[in-house]
Amino acid sequence: MKVKKRGSCPPESDTPLAEKNIAVNKNMTKNQKPTIYYKLFLLNKDFYKVVHNMPREHKFSLGSEMLRLTWNCIDLSLEANNLPNSEKSLAIKRLSIEFDKLKLRIRMAEEIKLLSINQLDHYQKNYLTEIGLQIGAWLKWASSLNSLSANFS
Repeated sequence: MKVKKRGSCPPESDTPLAEKNIAVNKNMTKNQKPTIYYKLFLLNKDFYKVVHNMPREHKFSLGSEMLRLTWNCIDLSLEANNLPNSEKSLAIKRLSIEFDKLKLRIRMAEEIKLLSINQLDHYQKNYLTEIGLQIGAWLKWASSLNSLSANFS
């Protein structure tokens, strides 16, 4: 009979919690997409790596602004999701404005060569386009709820 030695259990994975949750996302059907929150979370994680490598003169200005705006977008998506349906439209509009500001900062980072064109392309394909489409669809849905409730009043 073999006796397990203390501490011989398999080590806990070093994979962050968000990456562990990606297994759930791999089981999605073709029509389902990762949530806005999750995409913003992954974008924010990438930005921490990018900002860490920025020159000091940009790290604490443009870099910190990109991180701040990403965190604002994450917070606003959570707030909008938890509001009653009648109040979602305004919160989603605020999210859309913050996201537009973030895209502008990302573009500026590429223009002054803090991001390569390949990095910009990666963010555009994997995050920005999809998040923008999801925000737009969410806003359209929330606005249609408001117009339906106005018709019944």
